[in-house]
Amino acid sequence: MTQNDYSLGIYNGDTALVKEKDDKAYAVFFDKTGTKKEHLLTLIPKWEVAFALTIHKSQGSEFDDVMTVLTGAGGFLTKELLYTALTRAKRNFILFSEPGTLKDCVSTKISRYSNL
Repeated sequence: MTQNDYSLGIYNGDTALVKEKDDKAYAVFFDKTGTKKEHLLTLIPKWEVAFALTIHKSQGSEFDDVMTVLTGAGGFLTKELLYTALTRAKRNFILFSEPGTLKDCVSTKISRYSNL
């Protein structure tokens, strides 16, 4: 979901599975308690297909299983970003990394500049 729809009880960042039933497409959502909600896909205001999510897009969400791939990105990878990825997993976390990338990642901290 990329937009809230309060009448349907679905919100920006929610993820769903799409299934076909009776020649119609449905979005199937599961809330944090595991309760299932189904809505006709044509009623969903704004959504995107996601076979995978970036760490940034996954912020605020939890998943049973998370797989993360770290590739050398020159300062983009920080220990805070890795922490965000790791804490999305409720059950299993799998990390794929190029040699040395993990070490560089955990030794890089976000530098914040603020006048506060």
